[in-house]
Amino acid sequence: MRKPFFRHVLVLVTGTTLAQLLAVAASPILTRLYSPEEFGLLTVYTAVLYIFALMGTLQYENAIPLPEDEESAAGLLALSFLILLGMCLLSGVFLWAGRDFLAEALGVSELAGFLLLIPFSLLGVGTFNILDRWCVRRKTFQEIARLKVIQGAGMIGTMVGVGTLYQGPVGLFLGDVVGRLMGSGRLTYRTIRKESPLLRKVTGQGIKQAAVRFRKFPQLSVGSAFIRELCEQMPALVLSMAYGPWVVGLFMLVQRILGMPLSLIGYSVSSVYMAQAADYLQEDNKAEEVLKLFWQTQKHLLLVSFPFLAFLFLFSGKLFPFVFGSQWGEAAVYLQILCPMYLFQFLSIPVSTTLYVFERQDLQLIREIIRGGLLFTSMVLIITADLPAVYAFGLLSASGTVSFLGYGFASWLAIKQNRSRTVEHVTT
Repeated sequence: MRKPFFRHVLVLVTGTTLAQLLAVAASPILTRLYSPEEFGLLTVYTAVLYIFALMGTLQYENAIPLPEDEESAAGLLALSFLILLGMCLLSGVFLWAGRDFLAEALGVSELAGFLLLIPFSLLGVGTFNILDRWCVRRKTFQEIARLKVIQGAGMIGTMVGVGTLYQGPVGLFLGDVVGRLMGSGRLTYRTIRKESPLLRKVTGQGIKQAAVRFRKFPQLSVGSAFIRELCEQMPALVLSMAYGPWVVGLFMLVQRILGMPLSLIGYSVSSVYMAQAADYLQEDNKAEEVLKLFWQTQKHLLLVSFPFLAFLFLFSGKLFPFVFGSQWGEAAVYLQILCPMYLFQFLSIPVSTTLYVFERQDLQLIREIIRGGLLFTSMVLIITADLPAVYAFGLLSASGTVSFLGYGFASWLAIKQNRSRTVEHVTT
């Protein structure tokens, strides 16, 4: 089992690395085509997008790898797409009516018109999430890797091309939409063509049965997912309200150079980890093997992340102004402050799918409530105490570090409790 696991990780990490190399290679160009303020607008846009996206399928896509029979999985696939299309329409109506109010509330009135693009970006995000889980079920990880490269190339190419021809942030927003739809559209076509015999068996009754069988996902996972996504996106939104889009743009660069590579590599590991853990449970409920996989994954993640973060912590102060331009130098200070948070995020997020595998939505909800409480307290202090931006980033780092430690503990606890019940069942 170990060789297939690491082979699948290598496939996903290769695709992720190629996509990230495109983004990193293009960053010195993009940071000279667009200002921190313009990138700040895009960051607020994507924050709003991802909050909508968590409701895109009511979390049903996370159940796709779990059913033993193929028809139930196909029913979940169809159900997820039906919900996604409905959510895209609803988001369009909501944003058409409330875009001006929302943009003013976030302190970026110039974003109002661009918010109308969110339903199209949402379609791309939701389609990727659904088909990603289908590929996890099929263990066709090369499709996920290929999709990431296509999306990255589409985004970067559009941003650079439009930014070269026109001034202003329009190229950033068009790049987001084009990149997401390009990759997702291609994978949708390939999936329909390959799975058409199975998809023809999907019925309304089968979709209804899948919705009922996995109702815990919308009932419990939506709440925890909303809190989790709000925690992810709240910093950008609060920084926008407190300091304006310029600081948010600097924060974006930190996320792109430090956060995105770590999170996407971690996500690649997460997909394979989830598939492997689910296999172990289907093989006579081997919770002991899942625990070994948990600690083995933690060890390898630490070996990958620590040297990378240490290098950036030591040398980003000189590298950032030289590579990205003088107006981006302040971002290096924020990166150094956020390094501890990103380390524990990288260690905990890949194994957080443990709670999906063991269907422990209760622990999932508890961990998100704790994280939300810590982050909300930090956000209130940032808004009300009129803190300098550097102190705001310190609060974000401290609350995030504690939260991600809690993530790892919740995953470990789910395995230990299941293992204890398994041992008790065997002895009786």
